[in-house]
Amino acid sequence: MISLFDQDRTGRKQLEKTIEYGRQKIKEVNERIDDLMQLKEEMEAMLVDLEKRLRELEGSDG
Repeated sequence: MISLFDQDRTGRKQLEKTIEYGRQKIKEVNERIDDLMQLKEEMEAMLVDLEKRLRELEGSDG
């Protein structure tokens, strides 16, 4: 990025590259959030199923 400043004293190219980098990082963070939300939903569904099975076992003990 420093070489960009040497080529463009206004700093415009450097700002454009930095903005593009920031946008890409935000996209990556959003993708990671989506992946984690999906994992969370799957884990919650599994937990609900396990709790249901436990209640069924407890009901059959009595």
